[in-house]
Amino acid sequence: MAVCAGALRQWLAAHGGVPDRPLVAGVPFSVREVGEARRGNQVTIMTAPLAVDVEDPVQRLEEVRVSMQRIKDRFSLAPARWLREFSESMPAALMGLASRSAFGLVGQTSPPINVAISNVPGPQFPLYVCGARLLTHYPVSVITDVSGGVNITCFSYDGSLDVGVVTDRTMIPDAWEITGRLRDALDELRNEAFRIGP
Repeated sequence: MAVCAGALRQWLAAHGGVPDRPLVAGVPFSVREVGEARRGNQVTIMTAPLAVDVEDPVQRLEEVRVSMQRIKDRFSLAPARWLREFSESMPAALMGLASRSAFGLVGQTSPPINVAISNVPGPQFPLYVCGARLLTHYPVSVITDVSGGVNITCFSYDGSLDVGVVTDRTMIPDAWEITGRLRDALDELRNEAFRIGP
């Protein structure tokens, strides 16, 4: 999240200016309980402030850490199964209407989402297709009416982290620039870590 905030801050600075308040990130997370058998995707989305307005990378990292911890603590108060049981108890026809209505109301009831950021844990061993080893796995996600103009998805695979960036090209025509700025933002944090020391 902090690396994404740094990259987006750099992009915004190069394209008209950095806002004086955080962006709003939509962050999908699993509602599957620990030890529960895997069956399909069981995720929901939370919104979190993304501190693009903070210039210092270490302070930006701390802002992200505190806001994410606060949100995780809030969601930990209610068992994950409540949301799942509620949605499973609705008839299919009503569930479809409820989903469409919920997406239509997101902008009216919640802060609008500027960017979607997701971290998908993948297998930590090599995969093969017809005998050829899969070297990398770059995720491709979606842009919707409620997800903002940028989607950054990270996928961990066999000891590496691959990042896919998808943008609404009418809002952000140069998605490749954001990918380069992700590396710059990571280097910025790494340099600060070396400067501060253990």
